[in-house]
Amino acid sequence: VHVTLLGHCQQLLSCTNALVKTNERKADYQQRCDRALALSNIKELEIAKFRADPLTAVILDYKQQRDQLHNKLNENRDYCDHAFRTMRPIFEKKANVAFLSDLFQHYFQDPFQALLGDARGVIHTLLKNLQSALDAQQLVVTLKEMELMYAALEQLAPSTLQRIQQEAAQIQIELANLHKEKPRQDLLQKVDDVVYWHDHHQDQVSRIRQEMGKITAEQQDLEAQRQNSCALIEQALQNSLQENVRILF
Repeated sequence: VHVTLLGHCQQLLSCTNALVKTNERKADYQQRCDRALALSNIKELEIAKFRADPLTAVILDYKQQRDQLHNKLNENRDYCDHAFRTMRPIFEKKANVAFLSDLFQHYFQDPFQALLGDARGVIHTLLKNLQSALDAQQLVVTLKEMELMYAALEQLAPSTLQRIQQEAAQIQIELANLHKEKPRQDLLQKVDDVVYWHDHHQDQVSRIRQEMGKITAEQQDLEAQRQNSCALIEQALQNSLQENVRILF
């Protein structure tokens, strides 16, 4: 009984100590969250002042349009990069080098720019020939690599690549037109800086709150373990003393 009781007491002490440390961590994260939120609120007030001023309100609108266009370009760039990056290791195998033409190599270096410069759509023929070689088992690939290749080829369907080319061309035109209305560089930089730090602090708040959520789960788990240890100690003492025992915190 004494050995069992000692084990339960050690477990209770361990859980209690861990819970204290976890509570301290959460308090530290809460302070960091409060600081980041306060800084974000300061920048939000500055942005509100920008919107209230006709001169800087125009700059905010300009920045929003510019950023939306750049974000769309980056989405398409990331899409192409991911698909070609999936296939690249397969062509690094010596047995598959013969299928890597000069143009294909160009696509692996910068897929998005290569696509934008491929006015004749040569990539469609290359990808079609690649799929034929894959179907005929002419490439040295593992089963997993084959699955990745087929998935990448599906992502790089002609209709998808044509859509990306058309969107990119339209965005370039819109950016060129928008550039004609570009505001004063000093004011644009000022607005850019405030918005950047606002978004930065907001991201900090979001990340910290995610970590705090994990810590809360740890607290709940430790508290459950502690309550279980208390119950086991109480039961062991009651069995030994033949009296009701209650542990209070």
